[in-house]
Amino acid sequence: MMKFQSLIPPSFYAMVLFLGIGIFLKWNDQLQANTFLNVGYFFVLVFMILTVIEVNRSKYIDKQDKLFWTLGLIFMCLFAGMAYMLYGRKRVLGKE
Repeated sequence: MMKFQSLIPPSFYAMVLFLGIGIFLKWNDQLQANTFLNVGYFFVLVFMILTVIEVNRSKYIDKQDKLFWTLGLIFMCLFAGMAYMLYGRKRVLGKE
């Protein structure tokens, strides 16, 4: 089984970076904006899939927390992703 836990932080930072650049370029009516946005959307999917897998495989949180994180990551990926990276990941991995 591949250890994908090390891919979660880089995918989050890449998501924020590419979406930020894409939004800035779209705001300035640049033609390259769609390319950056599409790459950002790819990293959104990668981050969501890996994080939902990590949350649901965790033995350190109960089913309600798993449901909370899963729904939050699906419906509010950016905000729940920031909360997960800053506060929740330590608890999910059992390092708190």
